[in-house]
Amino acid sequence: MRKHLFLPYFLTFLLFAHFNDMDGQVPKSPCNYSLSGNVSDEHDRQPLPFAAIYIEELKTGVVSDSLGNYRIEGLCEGFYTVIASHIGCESVTKKINLRNHTVQNFTTEHHEEILETIKITGKKNQQAVSMTQNNLKGTELEQLAGKSLGEALTKISGVNSLQTGPTISKPIIHGLHSNRILMLNNGVRQEGQQWGTEHAPEMDPFIAAELSVIKGAASVQYGSDAIGGVILVEPAPLPISKTFKGKINLVGMSNGRQGIASAQIEGGSSKWKGVGWRLQGTLKKSGDFHTPNYSLTNTAMQESNVSAAFGFKKYHFGMEVFYSYFHTELGILRGSHIGNLTDLQAALEREVPLFTEDFNYDILNPKQKVDHHLAKMNVYWRGENWGKLQLLYAFQYDNRKEFDIRRGSRSDIPSLDLDLQSQHIDLTFEHKEWSKLKGRMGITGSYKLNRNDPDTGVRPLVPYYNQYGLGAFWIEHLKQENWELEAGIRYDFQHLLVKKFSTTNELLEPTFNFHNVSASIGGMVDFNGKLSFRSNLGTAFRPPSINELFSEGLHHGAAAIEEGDADLTTEKSWKWVQTLQYNDSKKWQWEVSAYAHWLKDFIYLTPTGEQRLTIRGAFPVFQYLQTDARLLGLDGVGQWQFHSKWAWQFKGSLLWAKDVTKGDYLIFMPANRLENSLVYAQKDWGKWKDIEVKLGHTLVGKQNRVPANVDFTEPPESYQLIHFEVGAKFPLQQNTLGIHFEVQNVFNTVYRDYLNRLRYFADETGRNFALRLNYHF
Repeated sequence: MRKHLFLPYFLTFLLFAHFNDMDGQVPKSPCNYSLSGNVSDEHDRQPLPFAAIYIEELKTGVVSDSLGNYRIEGLCEGFYTVIASHIGCESVTKKINLRNHTVQNFTTEHHEEILETIKITGKKNQQAVSMTQNNLKGTELEQLAGKSLGEALTKISGVNSLQTGPTISKPIIHGLHSNRILMLNNGVRQEGQQWGTEHAPEMDPFIAAELSVIKGAASVQYGSDAIGGVILVEPAPLPISKTFKGKINLVGMSNGRQGIASAQIEGGSSKWKGVGWRLQGTLKKSGDFHTPNYSLTNTAMQESNVSAAFGFKKYHFGMEVFYSYFHTELGILRGSHIGNLTDLQAALEREVPLFTEDFNYDILNPKQKVDHHLAKMNVYWRGENWGKLQLLYAFQYDNRKEFDIRRGSRSDIPSLDLDLQSQHIDLTFEHKEWSKLKGRMGITGSYKLNRNDPDTGVRPLVPYYNQYGLGAFWIEHLKQENWELEAGIRYDFQHLLVKKFSTTNELLEPTFNFHNVSASIGGMVDFNGKLSFRSNLGTAFRPPSINELFSEGLHHGAAAIEEGDADLTTEKSWKWVQTLQYNDSKKWQWEVSAYAHWLKDFIYLTPTGEQRLTIRGAFPVFQYLQTDARLLGLDGVGQWQFHSKWAWQFKGSLLWAKDVTKGDYLIFMPANRLENSLVYAQKDWGKWKDIEVKLGHTLVGKQNRVPANVDFTEPPESYQLIHFEVGAKFPLQQNTLGIHFEVQNVFNTVYRDYLNRLRYFADETGRNFALRLNYHF
């Protein structure tokens, strides 16, 4: 396994090239001495291959071989500062007085739990070796600072964004979203009212050192919510030695006159080795956004978030506690809430919304207020002869208030007030490798309690319910020199109790029991170190969610009336994903994925064609239906380095989504998308480092694959956008300042996107200038 991690170790070695000079005496002669030795693990004395050994004064170094041995020749007599580093280990620094051929060995503690986290998805995603997986990290993630999680993830091929105006965005993976996409926030299943199309994830992207997307049906590892894929929001590992460092992000954007500030500090202890802590917080404020021709009235928003973590890590035992608080208040486009049927029909036909006023920072009704608390504790034990046992407990509290335009003095009373409490417990055991077979098994439990505040005076959109679930899984992984194979099986049981009043005020208490077996099998073949192939076939299931069963009434954030169906049954899924990947590290890098997804009893929301007048205004009506569906798609991403400083980057996605039962297309599926970028990159220019200039083009086709005579309006026309970016880093002694400037929609193009639920009423946002400052200290 260590042999296959050569690249990240080598990159770690290259990063040392940015260290500043330290005092040292390096005479010019004689220069025929050598420094050699071995790098090993302090705990088990096993050699550490591909460790970086770096001489600070000479700005040079080597990488240890597969046995942990290293040798540096042609050295002059003198004093040197030598640093040995290995991913997942604490760096070791030694002062050496070189007067002859010298042997210097290094030992450092190899923290496996940290190594697992650095590997994209860590221990929580060992299953994903056969699944299509992409990630955002480092500079690429910093260049997305200030964007929502849904917006940032669209940088990954096959991921789209379902929008409700300019401030609400949630990710779509291969055509699926909401309760079909599982989000892990620092290893915890994110639980909010995610069933709503206009309910964005309640998490701060600034906590992430890496965002990862698994595009396969990962239900065996994670349960039914992962039928469409998994999104992992992973912070960096906590420090384990004495240190104090941090970073500050400042972002300003012209569209919406938006300002964002985020800061993070972290440290460790020299007295208590293995102890680390982190504090992080974010503030965000924006006024009304604007299209090329008019303001989007009442789309202002504000957000405040904070998180804290404390941990202790050793080889045999470790623990971590984490807490985060997320608060947001955001307005809903005023022009999407109409008073009568005549005005509603006029609004659907107008180019400019009925209510359009000058720019303002005020957040008025209709609006949303969301508060989300998350607390977790994670503990592990490791044994030499048996493996690793891990226990995770998490508690979350989510309060969602939605305010409507109400008569009299009732506008300060929310029309929807939902309290959701959820608890999760996961117990996972990873057994020691047996004849190249490594696996894990676990049991999971969950409990949810949803309450409605009766003081709203409005019949709730979704009723009171409590739900508990139990699951058990087993996954095994066989690794050979050039190929890997994995398989897993899972059983889930879910119980749902609902309490609601009928239209005649009779208390109803329907109960539901769902259970199913899921399985997956897949593998990977490495043909020559450059070309590899992955294939995964998985089955999954998903019980209908509470809104699909019992929605009744106005969902004001979506500006629509939604109607559920208590007779809906469980979705069953079969998904096959195949990925071909090529990387020669010098010229070409590309990845192509093809997938086929069959869903029996697929649940979807569709317009009825009816426009209904209520005491709160006139709104289009949507209802949840069930059918058999087939989704076929193709994703591609790549880069051609045609010059030492010039590259062409490209990505695209295609999707054909059919209603097999009706022989028609499915509604609200992503259109074809193609993106191209011309990139100029230069490592150094004076004191500036990592200079990059990018000119990008986005083409989104018209979604012609839609069911006939179902939607309220025709799908929008295709559109093309031009983007421009330039960024660089400037060293400030031991610190670094990153600067990134971006222009989105350079030509201020007027367009509407099919996946924006408010496209019926308004255009998309116009040109936007963004300046990002990132300071690491």
